[in-house]
Amino acid sequence: MVAFALVTEGITDQAVLENILYCWFDDVEINPLNPLRDATDTHRAASFSNWEKVLEYCQQDEFKASLQFNEFVIVQIDTDTAEHPNFNVTLTNQGVERAPIEIIADVKQLIVQKIGNDFYQQYHAQILIAVAVGSTECWLLPLHSKDHHKTDNKVFSCDKKLKGLLALRKGTPNSEKNHKNYFELSKDFRKRKTLLDAAKRNESLDDFVTQLQTITMPT
Repeated sequence: MVAFALVTEGITDQAVLENILYCWFDDVEINPLNPLRDATDTHRAASFSNWEKVLEYCQQDEFKASLQFNEFVIVQIDTDTAEHPNFNVTLTNQGVERAPIEIIADVKQLIVQKIGNDFYQQYHAQILIAVAVGSTECWLLPLHSKDHHKTDNKVFSCDKKLKGLLALRKGTPNSEKNHKNYFELSKDFRKRKTLLDAAKRNESLDDFVTQLQTITMPT
């Protein structure tokens, strides 16, 4: 069994990552560190955590200690508010959206800075940084919209677009931001072919899947 610790913006992001990990590994243990979950979390909003808490957690001793009990740790963060002064990653250049790969690189650099370069260099093979350009809703769109393509860079409206798609359907899951709904919305990521096809249509999801592909399992 391989153990992954999760440091994420919210419980809905954890749900998405869980299904991806269940797809990629036959035997996996998932340990949410931030935010923590309990029996009431299926009804708790994704905003229970946020990007500021993610950056803060990366600087704490608890983050470093997580690798004593887990083979890997995943740090997940969205970029929809990346231009906030405390985040300070530019999303546009002269009014034009920057390429996702550029945004991802800048956010990873910020995360490494918060973790500490020396610690990161020592343990980089065990630290995965999942940058959802826009939000993890952008990762879900390829599962729920045949019209969503990699060239569609409207990354600031993924949440609204996903809500619109789900509003056209009857029954569950719906767009309410709780773990149960998002676990159901992302369940098709458990199919390897579906996950890889979705990654072809979203560059930040593709970046995370590429990290999974390069993992060397501990012996």
